[in-house]
Amino acid sequence: MKSLSVLILTRDNAETLPRTLQSVGFADEILVIDSGSTDGTPDIARAAGARVLQRPLAGFADQRNAGWEAAQGRWVLALDSDEVLDTEAGAAVRRVIAGEPQPGEPVAYALCPVPYFLGRPILHGGVRDTYVLRLALRSRSRWEGHIHETLVVDGPTARLPGKIDHHSAPTLAVLLDKIGRNALGRAEEWRAQGVRPSVRALVWRPLRFFLGRLIVRGGFRDGAHGLVWWWLIATELLLAHFLLLLPESVTARERSAPGSRSGRAGAEPGA
Repeated sequence: MKSLSVLILTRDNAETLPRTLQSVGFADEILVIDSGSTDGTPDIARAAGARVLQRPLAGFADQRNAGWEAAQGRWVLALDSDEVLDTEAGAAVRRVIAGEPQPGEPVAYALCPVPYFLGRPILHGGVRDTYVLRLALRSRSRWEGHIHETLVVDGPTARLPGKIDHHSAPTLAVLLDKIGRNALGRAEEWRAQGVRPSVRALVWRPLRFFLGRLIVRGGFRDGAHGLVWWWLIATELLLAHFLLLLPESVTARERSAPGSRSGRAGAEPGA
């Protein structure tokens, strides 16, 4: 069995994928699951030595679980197609996969994603305190959720040094597209969970998130980029609560509208 598989989900990511692939060139296997690219993304992946599977996107957790099953590595590292593993994180991953966890030792590890907005990293507002599970023993883990999916692990977890540079917003158009689709997916999840629509929630929760990130957690230290970034990420919450207020037929019509890129905006606003 291979030591490490890297799983990358793609759809029309020809511009960002090469950097991602280069950052994980040390892996035993790179597995790309593509959900219908038309810009040559699968060809770029194959040229870099990746194995490509093409599969319709029914949800991010579903797609990642399919990759978990298809992967040949004992450990699997999940990355988005616009994420780059930095040198320190790459060295830490290699140290982990060199051995087998002993009883009581971690079977999964979290990394810190740092979003980039129009070419600049967002370093404050709680970003450097946010860790997400990405590296795990394949046999002891699975994915749950639709938009902001989470890795569920059977065993202890720990954090790794270094970071994931997440180039999620190279242009405003890309970011706004992701925010709109994320808001729609979040509203659909809430509706399925029985969350009641509320004008009070629509006003208060995005405002609380924005002020908390910008002022309480120091997002203002990133200057104008930080101000606009957290305002736009809070807008995802605003739109989700607004869509929840609308008839289900409206959100269904939005869901059937033509989409574009895969990927998330790079932050996970609270409900």
